[in-house]
Amino acid sequence: MKKTFPILIKFLVAFILSTVIIVGYLFYDFSNEINIKSIINVLFRFGFRFAFPIAILFILLDFVLNKTKQKKVLSIIIIAFSICALYYYYHFFLWYVGISGLIDNPFVK
Repeated sequence: MKKTFPILIKFLVAFILSTVIIVGYLFYDFSNEINIKSIINVLFRFGFRFAFPIAILFILLDFVLNKTKQKKVLSIIIIAFSICALYYYYHFFLWYVGISGLIDNPFVK
């Protein structure tokens, strides 16, 4: 239980921060008006869906880097892999938002 609680706290912080960044980015870049209904729609449609894998990636990265403190080369490889994974995930996110916006606008209703 003592080891699970810090991991859960780190996961929740990463998840909430990722959700806030994703929803904030979408409203800053794509929306003309902000209301509660559109915030909830975007939060459930994009925020939670994309924040969960990012939070898991950061928790795994934190866990592995804590286990490999003495192995610098392995740490650098893991960080490079994580950056590549986030880069491809970012492109997948933009494609998903673009296609979803063409089908129906999540900022309306």
